[in-house]
Amino acid sequence: MFGSRVNTAAGRLRPPRRRRRRVPPRERPAARGGQGPSAAPFRVVRRPGRSAARARLGHPAARRAGRRYRRLRDRAGRGHRHRRAARRTGRRAVRGRPGGDRGRQTRRGPAARGGRPARPAAAVRRVARLCGGTADLRPPLRAGRARRRAPGGPAGGRQVPHRGAGRGAVPHADRAGRGDLRVPRPRAAVQAHRRAAPRDPAHRPGDRVHPPRLPQRARRHHAGGTGCRGGRRGCHAGDHRSGTADRGDPAAAARRPSTVDQLRQLQCPGTRPGPGPARPAAGNPGVTGYGVFVHKGRTRIGYRTGDAVFDLTAAEREELVDGLGTFQNGALNDFLALGPPQWTVVAQQAAQLPDRLCVPLDEVEPVLPFRVADYVDFYSSEHHAANVGRIFRPGQPPILPNWRHLPVGYHGRAGTVVVSGTPIVRPSGQRGPGDVGPSQRLDIEAELGFVVGVPSQLGKPVPTGDLTSHVFGVVLVNDWSARDLQSWEYQPLGPFLGKSFATSVSPWIVPLSELARVSAPEQDPPVAEYLTEADRYTFDVELTVEWNGVPVTRPPFRDLYWTPAQQLAHLTVNGASVRTGDLFASGTISGPRRDQVGSFLELTEGGREPVALSGSGTRAFLADGDSVTIRGRAAGVNGGVVDLGAVEGRVVPLRG
Repeated sequence: MFGSRVNTAAGRLRPPRRRRRRVPPRERPAARGGQGPSAAPFRVVRRPGRSAARARLGHPAARRAGRRYRRLRDRAGRGHRHRRAARRTGRRAVRGRPGGDRGRQTRRGPAARGGRPARPAAAVRRVARLCGGTADLRPPLRAGRARRRAPGGPAGGRQVPHRGAGRGAVPHADRAGRGDLRVPRPRAAVQAHRRAAPRDPAHRPGDRVHPPRLPQRARRHHAGGTGCRGGRRGCHAGDHRSGTADRGDPAAAARRPSTVDQLRQLQCPGTRPGPGPARPAAGNPGVTGYGVFVHKGRTRIGYRTGDAVFDLTAAEREELVDGLGTFQNGALNDFLALGPPQWTVVAQQAAQLPDRLCVPLDEVEPVLPFRVADYVDFYSSEHHAANVGRIFRPGQPPILPNWRHLPVGYHGRAGTVVVSGTPIVRPSGQRGPGDVGPSQRLDIEAELGFVVGVPSQLGKPVPTGDLTSHVFGVVLVNDWSARDLQSWEYQPLGPFLGKSFATSVSPWIVPLSELARVSAPEQDPPVAEYLTEADRYTFDVELTVEWNGVPVTRPPFRDLYWTPAQQLAHLTVNGASVRTGDLFASGTISGPRRDQVGSFLELTEGGREPVALSGSGTRAFLADGDSVTIRGRAAGVNGGVVDLGAVEGRVVPLRG
């Protein structure tokens, strides 16, 4: 028929020839019958429209696009230019087995309609927030090196990229098809033998890249299992380069000299790295706590035990502690918010860190360990309240009627909480009617502070039994006070400028779990219901106050009338919430004797009985250049003694 497209040529109609697809190198073992993936690891996602219709009809243009795509597919991991060229063909490859893709998924097509996210950008941002920074998502160096089959055959194999693995980040079977990002999580339990859990190799042998810095979840250890060699599952000893620290074996890594030690040996042959700081021996009390320090110009988070400080920031990057990325932020607030279960796990892991992560105490500069959210100071010592009332209100009852019914306190200034060692500038203000000038009765108050870790809900009071669920640990506190300013302004609303100019805290937070509980004093009259305690306890802490290096008093914490649990319950009884980083202090700690008072106001009887200091003459209150150091020791949970460290400060003249 005229105009028809019927083939009138003689012979049988043949289908168009199909060009044989080139087998990628990673699929060639399976094509030859050896080990390897049994099916093609890619499936084609076509854009809807003419290109998809032409592909179904076998259009030559579609075949040409497919050939061009296959050529570019193997080069897609080398840079963004090739990925853009591959996208222009109208098709993208999405990995069909666990392991994830190498780039962004297309916004259109069957994958988007099937419920998968258009791109893993939201997951990338979640991991970046968890890790306290921006995830390292640089494009891969070479596609061939970026993809590797782990030993063990098709059943247990999966892709393990190096550090620059592109937007696929760290693939993991638990998140296949959803961006395939390995989200850092705590391990289920600490191993009984206290060895570090085995981990997958971070990169291929020969790759000149660094291991990933994102914290990863360790695989469970099955000693002697199938496919293991040397107790490591899914990897062999040859998977790690010679000279690269084995993160799964801290003892082996500790035996290898550091890069600095190797350079020193090259410069000065015969030298050997010296021994690190010694851990505290049994029976010798040492500070055990968390803090932030500066070492060689870098801010780090550390775990102090005795005179040794272990770098938790470096330990987390080597996956020796499960801090979930919280040790990379320069402050302890994110770690404090994790809660008691994670505190326990990290404490057990920190006690087993290798000595190569240890820094001598005299080489670090401590800074404020946490960002103070709010600061509240209580008035919990009955002996201190009686002494101050007698000095400030002579001829009147020393203790006000409401004092034994509720823990009296005031809201201080969080912005003036400073770390130990910060110079204290002499405050100035009104000392009386028309009398303005520098304070002449500068004093101290020895206290114990409690650092809140887990926040509470707004409108929900915290009961007395939940102290350890919210409070992480304790610090020593020196609440500097200007008594002449305070006595003039404190009625009727309480202290203000006389106590808001500076509050010093010790640099190491000692966990509450390290302190032993003792019975608290009895209370009479009975307290309100929200202040009652089923298990009324406190802590056996003894402070020592040194004035210009001379010990002058030793206040006992265990004699306080109001316990820390009652202080927290009263702080939230009106529905006020506590936040991570809140600090509430016990108030001045004073005992029944004169050598147990916690302030110089009580020690000198309001300045009427000065104290003789060897080499400094006599003092009634602090003079310019005087230094005050408050040290603390507590009974430990195992019957030993826990050192709480020290908080110190020096008075400097008022700046003109």
